Amino acid sequence: DRIDLSPIDANPGTAADDAFVVVASHTVCNAGEIDQVDADGETLIRVFVDGDATADLVVRLAGAPLTLAGTDFIL
Repeated sequence: DRIDLSPIDANPGTAADDAFVVVASHTVCNAGEIDQVDADGETLIRVFVDGDATADLVVRLAGAPLTLAGTDFIL
């Protein structure tokens, strides 16, 4: 399975229809970035659209923590 985020403009602050970028760092969350954190045995996929460092969308994957790669997303 893959998570399809392609219908979402990753950065509405630009004129283009931007795609998201999967990042490994959890410290800086800019507009158009996706990261992954493990919380209480679940994997959270955090999607940042407006660049305010607060996730605009969170996808919770229940079960054991997972390690996802860019290929697990349709961007």
